[in-house]
Amino acid sequence: MKKIYPLEDKILVKIIKEEQKTTASGIVLPDTMEKEKPTLGVVKEIGDSDMIKVKIGDSIMFNKFSGTEFKIDNEDYLLLPAADILARVEL
Repeated sequence: MKKIYPLEDKILVKIIKEEQKTTASGIVLPDTMEKEKPTLGVVKEIGDSDMIKVKIGDSIMFNKFSGTEFKIDNEDYLLLPAADILARVEL
């Protein structure tokens, strides 16, 4: 895996994808409503700013349209400013 070191108030987050819901008969239910809701992730790296209130390993909630999404080794990551974190969550 490539190593990414966020600068200043930026945070590297591994995105937690929700699994698709399937009925007992095998029909996949659309998740169009989920696209508007906040998204979850796990903090992987943090910048060196004093304003960052999370630590590596924390699960967080952030707005779907925050930061910059990219892939590393087929995993989805997000680089976002600390101010875009909505909450810490327990999973």
